[in-house]
Amino acid sequence: MNFTVPPSLQDWIEVVPYGLVGGMAPGLSVLVFREKNGDNRFAIWLSKLQSQIAIEQGLRKEETFSFLNALLDAVNVQPKRCYFVKNKNGEQYVKVHFEGEKKFALTLKADQSLSFCIYHNCRFFCTMKFIESMREVRAGKHTKKVKREPPIYLN
Repeated sequence: MNFTVPPSLQDWIEVVPYGLVGGMAPGLSVLVFREKNGDNRFAIWLSKLQSQIAIEQGLRKEETFSFLNALLDAVNVQPKRCYFVKNKNGEQYVKVHFEGEKKFALTLKADQSLSFCIYHNCRFFCTMKFIESMREVRAGKHTKKVKREPPIYLN
């Protein structure tokens, strides 16, 4: 995928991870972002795995993403910026920009990549249009159905 720079940084609002809230569905969490220099907020539902990774990062950060970090170091690239680019049918997508020996960007599902970007201290950006689309999600226009799974018993 080609490396692309956003058309104008004026169109982008810097946002920061604000908090992680346990969701009503078992094992799911909501990652809240807020505008760095403002009051706007939006939330991204995380998958079960990403919820656990986000929680574990605070406990054992050195173990999180060790394989991926070694791979990135070997090819001398690091993720630097993360842009929320699309909200479609209740699923959000980000474009993660990598820099180093090569520059490139990958478009990924937000719920599967945000903990990785947070781990690497990426800067996060979105447009006001994206924030407004997230208000529609909250209003129920793009409700994501969550499959209710039976509890997992360890014994």
